[in-house]
Amino acid sequence: VQELFLRINNLAIEGKPEDLTINTHVCRGNFHSTYASSGAYDAVAKTLFAKENVHAYFLEFDDARSGGFEPLKEVTADKKVVLGLVTTKLAKLEDKETVIARIKEASKYVSLENLCLSPQCGFASCEIGNKLTEEQQWAKVRLIKEIAEDHSVLLSTHILSEVQATCNDIRMIEHGKVVFSGSMKDFDNYVVPSSFTVTFALPPSIEELAKIEHVLNIEELYPGTFRIRFDDDENITERVVALSIQNGWRLKEITMERCSLDIIFAQLSGRLKNNI
Repeated sequence: VQELFLRINNLAIEGKPEDLTINTHVCRGNFHSTYASSGAYDAVAKTLFAKENVHAYFLEFDDARSGGFEPLKEVTADKKVVLGLVTTKLAKLEDKETVIARIKEASKYVSLENLCLSPQCGFASCEIGNKLTEEQQWAKVRLIKEIAEDHSVLLSTHILSEVQATCNDIRMIEHGKVVFSGSMKDFDNYVVPSSFTVTFALPPSIEELAKIEHVLNIEELYPGTFRIRFDDDENITERVVALSIQNGWRLKEITMERCSLDIIFAQLSGRLKNNI
């Protein structure tokens, strides 16, 4: 069965573009702080780690269910291993020195420059999430950042605040292709106001708002209130105020918003379209 699955995976990967990055995550389940399976990697190491044509493995190592690091000796030298040493299932915060000691232990089998650190899985793989408070989750993220001062940490997330709190370098990937690669400072250049919400007492139509120069997208949140996304134009809110006075729209409130990761991603990948 292992050889069959390996062959299927490698056939799916075969002929991929040169700049396509493919990784494997071995997940044992992540529903409301429970798991679906247990077992060390020994039984699959010579097939999975040695023969699968991927760039990296995201592996759970947060408790005894995952076994030891010895199977990592089968990982070929051209691959990276992301050690999931910080559990997302339990509220108790890991001891920093213990995590560092485990990284050093793993480096007996994989060179340190090919090791990364991450949470063992997502804090919420479903709507119900795991049995941690938001602050307990952030404590774990801060611990990873602290350890990252001396080690490489790979954080995979869709939450902009997590990126800003933990990362020095950013990679954004669309369908395996890197659409952004740079420092946190470079990334912050994209995290600027790109939308605002506006409320009118006598609201104009979406078609009227769409005529405003530099407007990319308009969403009616509820009667009289709109979210307007725009391109680079620092004077757009002033022009909306002026148009409201000119046309009697009776502007009540206007609030600038920061980019979401979704919008940044769309901008970087060239897929943001005016869908008014």
